[in-house]
Parts: sequence; C-alpha cells; structure tokens
Amino acid sequence: MEIQDILHGFLVKARTRVEEIGADIIKMEHIASGAQLVFIDRADDNKTFAIGFKTIPEDDTGVFHILEHTVLAGSSKYPVKDPMTALLSSSLYTYLNAFTYPDKTIYPVSSKNDKAFLDLVSVYMDAVLHPLVLKNKSIFMSEGHHLEYGEDGHFTVSGIVYNEMKGAYSSPDELMEHYLSRSLYKSGTYAYDSGGFPEAIPTLTYERFLEAHKRYYHPENSVIVLDGSVNIDKTLELLNSYLKDYTRTGIDIKISTGTPDTTPLLEYYPISAEENNDNKTRVSIAYPAFSHSDYNEHIALTAIVDAISDSNSSPLKSPMLASGLCENLHLYYNASLKESSLTVQFQGVKDACEAELIALFDKTIADILNKGLDKTKLLCTLNYIEFKTREADFGSFPRGMVYMLSAMEHALYGEDASAAFNYNASFLYLREALATDYYDNLLRGILNKERVCVILKPDATLNEKDEKKEREWLLSFERSLTEEKRAALKEELSEYDAWLSTPDSPEAMATIPALELSDIGEATAPAPTEAYEIDGTRVIAHDIETSGILYTDMYFDVSDADKEELLTMRLLCAIISELDTENGTQDEFRSRVKSTLGDLSLSMQAVSHTEGARMYLVLRASSLISNADTMASLIREYIYLAKFNSPAKIKQRITQLYTSSRENITEDGISVALSRSASHFDDAAYLADLINGYGYHSFLKSVAEDIEENIATLIPRLEMMRKKYLRRERLTLAITARECKNIAVKLISVIECGGKKARPLSLERSDTLNEAIHIESTVGYSAVSASLKTFGLH
Repeated sequence: MEIQDILHGFLVKARTRVEEIGADIIKMEHIASGAQLVFIDRADDNKTFAIGFKTIPEDDTGVFHILEHTVLAGSSKYPVKDPMTALLSSSLYTYLNAFTYPDKTIYPVSSKNDKAFLDLVSVYMDAVLHPLVLKNKSIFMSEGHHLEYGEDGHFTVSGIVYNEMKGAYSSPDELMEHYLSRSLYKSGTYAYDSGGFPEAIPTLTYERFLEAHKRYYHPENSVIVLDGSVNIDKTLELLNSYLKDYTRTGIDIKISTGTPDTTPLLEYYPISAEENNDNKTRVSIAYPAFSHSDYNEHIALTAIVDAISDSNSSPLKSPMLASGLCENLHLYYNASLKESSLTVQFQGVKDACEAELIALFDKTIADILNKGLDKTKLLCTLNYIEFKTREADFGSFPRGMVYMLSAMEHALYGEDASAAFNYNASFLYLREALATDYYDNLLRGILNKERVCVILKPDATLNEKDEKKEREWLLSFERSLTEEKRAALKEELSEYDAWLSTPDSPEAMATIPALELSDIGEATAPAPTEAYEIDGTRVIAHDIETSGILYTDMYFDVSDADKEELLTMRLLCAIISELDTENGTQDEFRSRVKSTLGDLSLSMQAVSHTEGARMYLVLRASSLISNADTMASLIREYIYLAKFNSPAKIKQRITQLYTSSRENITEDGISVALSRSASHFDDAAYLADLINGYGYHSFLKSVAEDIEENIATLIPRLEMMRKKYLRRERLTLAITARECKNIAVKLISVIECGGKKARPLSLERSDTLNEAIHIESTVGYSAVSASLKTFGLH
C-alpha cells in the first residue's frame, strides 16, 4: 500500500519501519469520522484488534468503569445480555477482555482464525458504538448501581461495579493508591478514580452516564490498533461500515496532570477487630517523574529502582529494614500515565515513628547518591531489561496484545506509536551514560521535586462507620421521596427484575457469530518434540528457532511428599532468592544472574495427568544459548549453595510473605473461594490450594505468628527439602533451543544424585466441606463446586 493510498475511507498518513520488532507501523486516519488507526504489520498468525478511547474522569463515580461493563452487555446487532460469555463457546479467540485505566478505556480481542477475528471485531465495534444500554436503563442498573429493598424493608445499594469497588477498597494497597493519586495530581485527571470510589458511585445518574458515552465514545476520540498478519482490506472494510456514518465534532479531550499537594494526608484502612493493630501503619511518599514520551528516562529509572531496591539486601531496603522502623518497603515506578511517578511505600511501620522513618529514608537515599549509584549493578540491570525487552516473552499473554497496548498508549497521548519500539538507540545511549553522572543526576532531580506523603493507619471500626454512613444516606433519601417518585422507583425496579429474569431469546442468541467446520482450517502443527534419556534422566526437547535464547524447565517430582513437606518446599521457593550463597552475598548473586540470564526461579506446580495428579518443584531458567555454561553454574549455586545461616533474614522474609498473603485474601477473595471450593473434589485443585491458596496462607500464619519459636525447627526442614527432593532421580528436563542435546547433558550434570524416585501421590483429602473464611471487607465472595465425576463424566 502506498503512503497516500485511500482504502475503505482510511487515509494512509505515514509508514515507519521498526526493525526491533520486525514490523512496518502504518498510521491511518478515517477521513469521515476522524478515528485514528495504527497497523503493526508483522508476521504473526495471532491477529490482534483493539479500540481505545481517551476517557478523562471528572469525579469518582466510576462512569468509565460502568461504561466498560455496560457496552459489553449487548448491542444493536448482537442483542444478548452477555455477548462475551456467548463468544466463549462459539469463537476461536485467543484473547477477549476490556480494561479501564485512569485516563483511557481499551477493548481488545485476538484470534488466529481469520473469520473469528473479523467476527470479534464486529462484536466489539457494535458494542462500543451501539450498546443496548443507551436505551435500556436496566443494564446500567445491573452493571453499575441500583437501589433494592433489603430484608428490613429499607433500601440497600447493589450493582456489579459498585460491589467490585467496595471489595477493591477493602485493600489497603488500593486505598493507598487512591489517596496518593489524589495528593500527587490534585485537581487533575488522576486525582479521580476512573474505576469508581464506593461512596461516589451511587451518585452517578443515568442521564450523566448517557452524556459520557455520547461525548467520549465518538470515533474522533478513539484509536484503533491492529497487529499481526491481518487481512487489512477486509478489516478496514468492516471498520468503515461502522465509522462511515460519523462526522467529526472537533472534540479535543485534554489530560490535566494537576499539581502535588504537599500537605501530609492522614487516612485509615479497615482491619479486623480481632487483629492486633500494633505497628500496622503504612506510609507512602511519591514524586512526579517524567512525561510519557521520555523513553530513555523510563528505562533508566526502571534500572535505578531495581538496582537499589530489588531485594531485602539492596542498598535502600537493607538499612531501612535493619532499623526496625518498618516491616517492608516497595520502591516502584509507574510509567503508564501521561506523567509518571516514583513511589516508596512502607508497610508495618512502627507506631508513632512515621517522621523518624521518613527522615531515615531521606538520609539513606542521600547516602546512596553521595556514594554514587553502583554502575556495575546498573549495567547488570540494564542487561536484564534489554534481554526481557528483546525476548518479548509474555507467557500466556499474546505478544500482539503487549505491542497493541504500547502503541495505543502512545497514540492516545498524541505521540508517535512507533516510538514505543525504538529501543535500540535507547539501550546504546544508556550504556554510554554509565560513564557519566547521568543516573545519579536523574534520581537526584526527581527527589528534589515537591513530594506528597500519605499515612494510612488501621481502624477496626472503619467498615462499621462506612456502613452506618451509607445507611443514614439511604434513609435520608428514602424519607425525601414523594409518593410519585416512590411509585416511579417501584415501577423501575419491577422492570429491572423482569429484564433480569427474562432469558435471551433464541433469535437473539442466533446473532452471535459462530464458525462452520470449513472456517477452522487445518490444525496448527505442534512444536517438534523429541523425548529421550540422558544417564537415566528423561529429557523433553523442542528443537525450534528461539532467536538465540535457551529455555529450560527442570521438573522435580515431589508427589510423594507429605503435606508438611510440600508446604515447607513452597516456603523454600519464596525465600531462597533472599539468601547469600557460598560464593558471595545475595546481592552479588542477583547481579550475576541479571547480567547473564533472563530468568532463574524456583516454584511449585500441580499437574493433572491421566493417571492422577502430580506435584513438581520447578526450576525455570533462560539465557542466550552462548551463556549455557554460565546458566548451569548459576543453577547449581542457586539451589545447592544457598546458605541458611541467617535466621534474621529468614524471619524477616516470612513476616513479609504472611503480610502479603493476608492482604491477598481480602483483595482477591473470589479466587480464594474458587480455589478452596474446588480443592475438596480434585487432587490437583487440592494441591493448588495448598501451595498458592488458603492452605498456604494458613501455613504462613501458623509459622509467622510464632516465628521466634518456629525458626529453630524450620531452618533444618528447609535444608532437608533441598537435600531430599532436588535430586537427579526425580528430574525431568524440558529444554527449548536449536540442537540442544549437548546443553541438556551440561544442565543435568549439575543436578546432584543420591535421591529416590518419586512414588505416586498419597495425600489424604478431607471430606467435602462447607466453609466460611472471615475477611475484613464490606463485600463477601462465594463459590460452589461440584465433581462432574459424580455424574459419570470423566
């Protein structure tokens, strides 16, 4: 396609070659509507589409979060209540979702099938432009908020987004981010929560909701991104069919970053009345950093943050934790907004020591800068960031989705989308800058800016106070209703109940696109796989092109371990990275890992086999193939030379793990409920809950709450798990790279012998139980599980 071509109403404005990702980035504009389009034209059979809108909150009502939910609840062409759920069983999608950000809302889909891709594009375009909610208030009531009569005959508030955000704001992390944004970006876009603050959500009227859709969901305020081996002719033709009837309105929506409010803010978070609230204060300090377009600075600050705070032994965390003034701290950099920020959050702050803690932080950072940032650590971290950037391995998250999000962000901010991928020059520049004071000056410049401070204290009565406040507001509203308004509300609720209880008609369901067998085509050939043995060790090799990267997974079968051993192994996975080794400090070891490897981690994984469930200790590593020998050496040091001679370090890490686990139970209650309910029926689900769910949390609680007494017996058990289970007799090696047999021999050679082969799983599960888990939240989560085997299904 030539630069000035016009195709299906789209004008091609520019084409940029980006060698880093092997793509041509073609920028287009829809002539009639003003919609912007970015096509990342590269070879990838997984095709990605997304439409994004700049959505700028002016209050905390969560109107854009509710819009995200409601537009996906049926549209003119696809008039079913939940098209996404219907598509789950009728479409060959690889990704299907929607996101509400602080300043934008994005609707992405992807598929490897050509017809399914176009069908998904059609469903999403119809959803955002012609949603049924514009004519059906019941959808707004269901997804957003509505009043209903409680058991006492008085009003209560309900709604999916309302309940979701009440649950989210039971988390101290969520509350802290809200108050930090309010202070850091006062009077600006980011001072408000686009997801919605619970007490503000019920104030959103249907009329204001409709106005928001009309203003913000116009194509002129949108960016469309396509990625992969897209049939551009058919896709643009489809998009034009939705856009051609729109005309430009001159809309120009601006993002305001506001100004920092430097007055310290004191707020509270909920805590259980049964929980000891001593030393549970949180303190956060945040600084404005760079504008979004400063790509070099983004990478540089990411490297700085990692170099000074990546572990408990790092230059920033070590003295802070040693002071006893806090239990943990996190230094993090948020680059996803138009103006980025640098934040340090302290957890478990010693009572009445907030000022002392902040003073120590200022002194510690000043000492780091006076000494000068460690250039060796910065180089190691830069190597790691570059490796991960070039590798572009995002696990199960499609690569095209990541590229789409990067391009979308730049385009919505009015920046060149191709700049998201021009990292060759940046890494070259940043390496040369190591010979200068660039990094020190960068950090010093941020720390010299005005900062904000939020102090968050625990309050066992907070949820009760909030519920009382809500009840009083509802009673006041109820008393204010005239008979006429009361009758209208009753009729509205009756219509809502009728809509809710009416299933989709067969005619409506028939509108959801479905594939014929002829649309599917031939199955994708599986990756070439060869299985063989080396000195008695089973090897599964994938001889495929990996751009010079070696991937390895070492599976140690631990299915015959008892419950206590499995839990101890899970703890081993979580603390081993914080330990010194016989070759040096933990800080030195991490630097060597980052300078040569992409990954090095130890985890646990439950797997269902046809013959039953198995449990594995999994060591995962990746590097350039040329660094295979170094990988082998570091693997050996990681699992065999880690030293358990520092009880203080281990106790510190366990305390941090327990705190994080306790908060996760509240933040992600639905996942906990699902995992726990399924654990009663299935061995693999039981094991998954044991190592990652409420079972693991209960174990951490029992260890942490009596840590001084438990540590003496725990350390020998941790060492025993390493000696007993990380043995060659239990190993299956999975390796992916070109001609990797010699590498497999090397990797196997570093794994010590002397163990026993694993026996089948022999855990005893309890009988089916109904359980209740108490969490400090204003919403609850429930899950019901049943075994299909009971009904003869296998």
